[in-house]
This record gives sequence, C-alpha cells and structure tokens, in this order.
Amino acid sequence: MAEDLKDPNVQVKEFDLKDHKWRINDKWYYLLDRMPPRRYVEYLKVVPEVVFNTTFQGMHDTLLKIWKLSTGGNDLIGNMHGISHLSFNQISAIADFDNKEVPKIFHLCAIIMVREGEDVKECDENVIRDKIQDFMNCEYSIESFFLLVRHSVPHFTEAYNNLQQLTNQDLSELVS
Repeated sequence: MAEDLKDPNVQVKEFDLKDHKWRINDKWYYLLDRMPPRRYVEYLKVVPEVVFNTTFQGMHDTLLKIWKLSTGGNDLIGNMHGISHLSFNQISAIADFDNKEVPKIFHLCAIIMVREGEDVKECDENVIRDKIQDFMNCEYSIESFFLLVRHSVPHFTEAYNNLQQLTNQDLSELVS
C-alpha cells in the first residue's frame, strides 16, 4: 500500500541554470543576459522589495527597535516619531504581503525572463502579471526562482549580505 503513494516532490522541477530557456505552462521563457532601459527601471524598483521583504527576523528587529525607543532616551517626541514610523512600515509590509500573496521573487523573475514573442524592450505590467500567474502555477520549485535570481542578478547575494550587516549595525546602535 505504501508503494502506491507517489512522492509529491518527484513532480517538482528545478531550473538548469546552464540553460537560459525553460518551458513553463506550455510557453518558452528566456533569461535575459542584458536588460533594455525600461526593464532595468522596473528591475531597480523590484530588487529592493525582494531584498527588504518582511521576514520573521525583520519583524523581530522592528519590534526590538520599537521596544528600545519606547523604553529609553530623553527625546520622547523623537522616540514616538520613530515608533510611529517603524510601526507604520511594518504594518504596511504585512498588509501588502497578505494582499498580494505572491512572492516578490516572481515579479523580479518576470522582469529578467522574457516569454517567447514578448517585446524585450517593453516591460508591461499586464504581461508581468500574466507571467507571474504562469510561475505560480508551474511545476518548478520556489527555490529555483530564488536560485535563478541569485545567479542572474549581479551582486544580489553581496547586496543582501551588506543590507543584513547594516540592519545589524542599526540594531546594535539602538541597543547601546
């Protein structure tokens, strides 16, 4: 009886990063080696959203900053402003995630990948939404999309690590 059960992971695929084209939902997608200006502008908008996405660690850090501001210092008005700002940003990030329910990594992949027949010079929001739906309903793992971005976006890992260090520095300054 146990032999009759199929492992669900068998059906999940991984991108072969040596190849620059993949079949997703019966459409060919190609990885861009270079970006035209309109795509690059969209790319610049999305990369920080992917890097700064709210995580449990991010929520922890924000709540710790709020706690430090609420319990220390002599500048009550400045501290309240800081608490208000941090709280609003965290609430907005959480609401935005709940409203979209689509990983931001898909948006970035929709920019760096072109579908067969798509005008590479354009970066149309309707086409991006359609591609995101393809990604949401495909057989490739979410990890594949992260690896694709890590592999494709210059300095992505380095920038992410630098931002983590800056966040830790900001936190240590609040603690001291």
